[in-house]
Amino acid sequence: METEKFNIMNYTRLLENLQMEEALNFLKKYVNRVISEHSLGEMELKTLVQNTWYQMISVLEDQGLNADSLSYLKRDCLVKIYACSYSEDFAQVFSIIETDFREIFRKYKIDAHSSTIQNILQYIDGHYNEPLTLSSLARQFNFNYSYLSTYFHSHHSEGFSEYLNKERIRHAAELLRSDPLPISDVCEAVGYTDQSYFTRVFKKMTGITPREYRRKHGKAGE
Repeated sequence: METEKFNIMNYTRLLENLQMEEALNFLKKYVNRVISEHSLGEMELKTLVQNTWYQMISVLEDQGLNADSLSYLKRDCLVKIYACSYSEDFAQVFSIIETDFREIFRKYKIDAHSSTIQNILQYIDGHYNEPLTLSSLARQFNFNYSYLSTYFHSHHSEGFSEYLNKERIRHAAELLRSDPLPISDVCEAVGYTDQSYFTRVFKKMTGITPREYRRKHGKAGE
């Protein structure tokens, strides 16, 4: 009976969606079946596992993980896979390296949520001048409100409001440096409806008021 080929397209799709645990389980299921049936040659199986693990490591590298940890995994994969025998030894080695991968997933919290978070951050960057709230973002992206709130505090050392204010003030500073718009218009252009609040936030983040910032860095607009 001809061996069913490993579905690399499904595996790649899982990796692209950062469904790392699912991708590893998908590979493990195939490897266990091949080993139990002895339906794939030794070198063919070793090459498949090495290539799929390297593919997974490449995704982890793209997520900015510690290079030393990943270099160790690369060396470990290559040395241990090619040093082991086909049957029991191979299954044992696969299990050991699988555990290393899962530990990295847990340590760096690599999962499908990471992709959604990046989409949310990109959305904020493109819609900072709109009336955004954490609740509206959670609903729009079908994301857990509590997880999203915790993410901002743990990954940015600030809450959602602080992150949004920082984006708005950054864009406001750019306008004050380069555009002669009245300050009231700058306030509205970056998403604030209350100029006095805008002034307080701006001063808190830059140390000076918008008017002082413009006099120091930009064009006279008022």
